[in-house]
Order: sequence, then structure tokens, then C-alpha cells
Amino acid sequence: MRKNRRKLHRELRLKAEARARIRALDRARERTRAARTRELAEAALRGRRPVSDERPCVQLASVRTLCSLAGVRAPMLRRVERVFAAVKRVAPGEAVADNLPWLLLLARPEWVRTPETAPVAAGSVKKRRDALASHLFAKWPVPAFLLRSLDVPRIAVARVPEEDAWAVEVLALVGRGDSLRKEVGTTHFPTPLTRKMVHRFLASTAETAPITALRRAQVWALGGEPRLASLLLRTRLGELRGPDLDLGEAFWQRVIGWLAGQSCAHLDANALDAVLGWVEAAQRNAVAEGTEVQLTGRTLDRVRALADEARILGRRRAGEAFPVSGIPGLEDGGWAIREIGTPGALVDEGLAMQHCAASYRHLIERRKVALFSLTWEGQRRVTVEVSLGAGRVVQTKRLANAAPLAEEAAVIQRWARAVRLRTR
Repeated sequence: MRKNRRKLHRELRLKAEARARIRALDRARERTRAARTRELAEAALRGRRPVSDERPCVQLASVRTLCSLAGVRAPMLRRVERVFAAVKRVAPGEAVADNLPWLLLLARPEWVRTPETAPVAAGSVKKRRDALASHLFAKWPVPAFLLRSLDVPRIAVARVPEEDAWAVEVLALVGRGDSLRKEVGTTHFPTPLTRKMVHRFLASTAETAPITALRRAQVWALGGEPRLASLLLRTRLGELRGPDLDLGEAFWQRVIGWLAGQSCAHLDANALDAVLGWVEAAQRNAVAEGTEVQLTGRTLDRVRALADEARILGRRRAGEAFPVSGIPGLEDGGWAIREIGTPGALVDEGLAMQHCAASYRHLIERRKVALFSLTWEGQRRVTVEVSLGAGRVVQTKRLANAAPLAEEAAVIQRWARAVRLRTR
């Protein structure tokens, strides 16, 4: 019995000593972190650059390379570099090339304060990111949920996140003290919200993403069930759809109004996206003929049957695994533009063209972008990226990220005009 007690006491003592060592290490880390924060703050107050390791310099070189590949021009590149320097000072762990989408979003709108004067905030990474965004954009207090417009995933690819820029523009607009109501229906905020919808949108809770707040406000004001908003967010309407009057937000608000009058209890997100895909394709065909698709008088079940028939035929023909964008391709003599519809086809495109197309897979799966391949007599010539939310051709790359030739650019321009896509 005594031996067992000694063994138990020894085990308890060892556990207590282990806990004490862990607490001592935590205190040492906290002291080091606090000392580093004070060093950064003192260096900022003295106007000096703190001594750091070489890694942020390497990361900055990577950021510059990616910006060059994405066609970011000198004035914007300089703004990105200024933001990068501020991030390196106030949140060193975030000064990485994988954060290029976030850096570009911070650099694009007009600032109310300069990055160089950003204070070193305490707290988590999220709080530091929010503090930097508030410093740059918010002259006046803004609804906290607008800061979620900058919650973009890390991904080191050479592209400008056009589909997320609208929400940051709204953040900057409200932060300057301008009226959001005056911007409704413009390129900055193309959704034609009523006063009631704007009020509901701005009253959203702190952790709500801006697109979530927008769709909930629309469905609520149009008399739809709350579940409809949740379904829409997992379809192609989980992104803003741009300012085009025939294919953008004005059109989709009418579609949401039609859905609000239907019963969606028996639908899941994939089935609803198939319906929306058919509606978009039908609208594109109608616009090409100078009319528009008519949903009044049609039931959801009837449209779903049409969508299922079109989807089954499309999948048998092309074997798509990615969500269908609804943007038609092009057949013009020997020229062809076809959507890249499967993960295998995406990998093949990246390998054949010697660029990073394969890294766009999760963006395609989330319906943020669609990639198309331009060919001449079956030979790959150019990979085309379309931002679905912005309704814009945002990148065109030949072999090894080279720029398209004049004849290739002309074909892409013709196709973009035909399918109502904007180009740079």
C-alpha cells in the first residue's frame, strides 16, 4: 500500500513539474512577443524600419512577381508594396505572398489614412487584420460585418480578386461617411436594393459575410423563406453578379423575387443551382435575340424539369464535374473557345500551357471563376479566366504566361462581346 502511495505521489509530482515548465515557456514566449511588439512600436514612432530577417524580403519579391504576372501596373504595385510594409510591421506573420488577394483588396480603394501610420494592434491575427482595414478605410465607425469583406483565403496565384472587390468598396464607401443608398444600382454596388433592403443589410450581425447579408436582405424584403437565402448562398448567387442590366444583379433580383413566391422546401443547393444555371443560359440566349427570359407564370417544378433535362444532356456530352458557368463557348471557323469543365481537363490545360491553371480548382468549385481554353484547329492557344461575379475577362495567358497575340486577343474580344462579358 505504501509503495503504491509513493508511486502515485511521484506521478503527481512529475505532472505538476511538467505543467510548471509549460507555464514557464508560455510566459517566456509572451515576454518575447511583448518585447517584439514594443520594439516595432518604438521603431514606428522613431520613423525607423525595424531589423528583421530576410524572409519578408523574399516574400515581397514573390508578391512583385505575382503582381507582374497578373498585370498589376506600377501605381497599384506601389500601393501593394506600401500595404505589405505596413503588414510586415503590424502583423509580421501575415506578410506572405499567399496573402496577395488580401493585399490587393487593401490596396485598391481610396484610403482615408496612409498605411505608414497604421498602429500596432494587440490581439489575434483577425483583430490585427481588422484594425489595419479600419485604419485604412474607416474615418467613421462602420458596421462590423463589412470588415468580413477582407476574409479571403490565402492563395498564391497571379490574379486580382475581382469577385470580392465590391464588398471592400462598400466598406470604404461607408467608412468615408458616404450614403450607401446613393450608390445602389451603380457599378460600386449594382444590386438595386430598396430602402428597406439597405436598412436590413446594414443591420447585419458582426460575423455575417457581406454577400450573406445582401442575400438575406433581398429574400426577407421580397417575402421569401429564410431557408431560400441559405440555399442561394451555396449556388452561383453566393457571389455578387455584376452591374450588367440584363445578366447582372438587377436581373438576379427579379429571379430571387420569382423564387420567393415558390416553395423551395424540396430543393437542395445543387438542384437550385441547376435551376439558376438554366435560367442564366436561357437569359443569355434571349438577350442575344433582343428579348429576355420570362419566368412569370412558370412553376419552379417546370423550370427544374427543363434544367434537369439540359444538365443531363450537357453532362453526357462533356462530362462536366465543375459547376456549369452558364456562359456559352465559341465556334468560329478554326477558332474555338470551350469551358474547362473537369479537374482532369484543368490539370491538362496547366501542363500543356505551362502555367498554374490547376491551382484555380477551388476557385472554380466555389463558383468564383470559370476557365476557358481558346484553340485554333484543336491546338491550345490561350487560357482565359472569367470572374463570374464581376462578369469580366480578367486574365488571358498563352504558353508560359505570355500575352496573347493580336489575332487571339481579337477572337477573345469578339467572344466576350457576344456573351456580354466585360474586358479590361
